[in-house]
Order: sequence, then C-alpha cells, then structure tokens
Amino acid sequence: MEKKRVRRALIHAIAQCQDCDWGEEGYKVAQKKARGHAIKTGHTVDVETGYWHQYNPK
Repeated sequence: MEKKRVRRALIHAIAQCQDCDWGEEGYKVAQKKARGHAIKTGHTVDVETGYWHQYNPK
C-alpha cells in the first residue's frame, strides 16, 4: 500500500531570539517577524515550526 500525502498545514510557529528577550508565537506571523528582527538587529533568531500531515492510502 503506497501512502499519499493529501493534506498539510502549519499548525504552530514559535520564534525566539538568542541574543535578547524578543520572542513571537503564532503560526501566521512568527516566521516573518523573526526574519525582520534578525535583519534589523543582526541577532540570531530560531524558529520552531510544527506541521500537520494527513496521509490517505486510497
């Protein structure tokens, strides 16, 4: 039986600056704001993302 990915969605994103206390939660804005913070300040920013996948064998 071959698995086929039929759906995928980003369900969470958390950004945290390694150089200051800046952080952001929210899957809609965290990645974009993290990039902006890194460019503006020169800081290193980590972003954790979680995806939901649904596989359908049919």
